[in-house]
Amino acid sequence: MKPRYSTLFLLLSSALLTACCGGGGGGSDAAQAQAIAPVAPASQSIAPVAPPSQPIAPVAPASQAIAAAPEVPPAALPAAAFGEPGAVYRAQLREIGPHDTIKIYGFDALSPDSEFTVKVEGTDIAIEVTPLPQRHEKDSRTINDQTVLTLRDADGKLAGYYGHVHTYTHRETAQDEDDQDQTTSSLVYAVNASERHRPETQADYEGTLFYNHFDIQREAAIRLHYQDNKITGNIKGSGLARDIDYVIRDDGGNTVSEEGAFGARLHHVNAPRNAVNGHLIGGFYGKEGEVAAGEVKFIDDYSVERGGVFGAQRVKRD
Repeated sequence: MKPRYSTLFLLLSSALLTACCGGGGGGSDAAQAQAIAPVAPASQSIAPVAPPSQPIAPVAPASQAIAAAPEVPPAALPAAAFGEPGAVYRAQLREIGPHDTIKIYGFDALSPDSEFTVKVEGTDIAIEVTPLPQRHEKDSRTINDQTVLTLRDADGKLAGYYGHVHTYTHRETAQDEDDQDQTTSSLVYAVNASERHRPETQADYEGTLFYNHFDIQREAAIRLHYQDNKITGNIKGSGLARDIDYVIRDDGGNTVSEEGAFGARLHHVNAPRNAVNGHLIGGFYGKEGEVAAGEVKFIDDYSVERGGVFGAQRVKRD
């Protein structure tokens, strides 16, 4: 019986040893697997290496900084002289046509769009008739009379012109016989608007006023005095224009602006002192404000509005 127990003991011991060894071996492998497993996250620590490419992106704005750098503005070009391309003009045309019709309009060119054309030839100007579109071989247009004076700056260069032009037009096939032969009296002035300046010192100016008496052109002398940003003076005619006798008083309405523009009331010498009998509107032009030009409007009892254009040069002093 004793050997039977020994054999049973050996079998039990062997089974127990196998179980212990197998469990111990499995525990050792699991422990190694757990120790190795954490190595995988090492790839996560490598991922942040990619961002070094991001710090390079901000370099692009450097081109923006260069583009934003201020550029040196080009030097301003001098204003174009009178008669040159690009010149800026201040001008007015006053037309007295058939039946005493009056058209007054401003234009910003060397020459008006009218029955005559103004051109610059060298240092002077020329007046030419605007051709009439012919519907009949006898249709024609001519300049009967003209007096156009030039205005010049201190260097003798053209600063503008003013005066009157009288044209005659014949239309052979006009339906109304009264429209076959027509005359147009034009009063015109033009100056270089980019050279309007207020004079820096007191000065006297002398020139001519061309105005209409119905459809008849007449002239009167104009004298202006500039001092302390104000103008005074007179307009006086003679002969058939002797009714033109006006003064410009220092009455508060005769101020010259910083840009050289002015307006003033006209008082007739035979009217009550406070009566206003017209207006003078214009400006000083040229390098030193050495010329004056503009328009005149009379207030009177005539059925046809009277007015005109004027120009004046600064009087040279010894």
